[in-house]
Amino acid sequence: NGLTGSFLLWHRAAPPFAKNYFQAGMEIGSHTVDHACFAIHEPALRYELASNIMAIAASTTVPQAQLISFAWPCGFTGIERQIVAAVYFLIARGYNINQLEDPTPNNFMNVKSYNSHEHIPHPPADLKTVVDAAIAQGKWFNLVLHATNNDDGAVAYAATNNIWVAPLGTVTKYILQRDRVVITNYSEGAGSIQFDCYRLPLIPSAVRGFENSIGANDSLTLTVDVSGLPEIQSVAVGGVGRPFTNGGSMLYFDAPIT
Repeated sequence: NGLTGSFLLWHRAAPPFAKNYFQAGMEIGSHTVDHACFAIHEPALRYELASNIMAIAASTTVPQAQLISFAWPCGFTGIERQIVAAVYFLIARGYNINQLEDPTPNNFMNVKSYNSHEHIPHPPADLKTVVDAAIAQGKWFNLVLHATNNDDGAVAYAATNNIWVAPLGTVTKYILQRDRVVITNYSEGAGSIQFDCYRLPLIPSAVRGFENSIGANDSLTLTVDVSGLPEIQSVAVGGVGRPFTNGGSMLYFDAPIT
């Protein structure tokens, strides 16, 4: 359907398809080594996470810096486990929640999602209705699928709507960058609007530096109020022209923010 998503892998080696999926634009993420759906002590949990990251990086073409997404096996988690996970990942997908996620999640280590149909508590009978709810409420819909694509056509339906569909890691990097942008020196002159902007860096953990997960394609969409102004002729970032969309009173353009 022209969309990309996240494939979260467990065991000590990625399946053969992972390389091709990654090259096709899909995200590859982690899901532990042994898929423990029960409490384990901290050293064992660190082994499950770190070993899974290293195994995926060693058996695919995915740079270790891009392995930033994780899914809790069976949704089993807790505060202590989330503290450990935050050392290794930027995002951890929760399960058995069946809720939309806020524009900025309250807890990046247990983001809300909807179950696939075979698991209790069951999601709504038609997952296309959750796409509609996400659009209406301006929230994120994390759709989880397992052994089969039993999505009720929600993926194809999403592709027919003017919404952004992207992998967990891509969306997370967007949110983290967006919430760290600082805009300064705003001015309106004769025939122009100018401002400077920069981004506060992502905070590293004790074992990983997450800033290197952001690449040239991880741009942000900036929105400028142009109500009452003449027609916009051009947009430039750092002196280089950029494509833009003029949605009536609001101007939208994408730009990398460093």
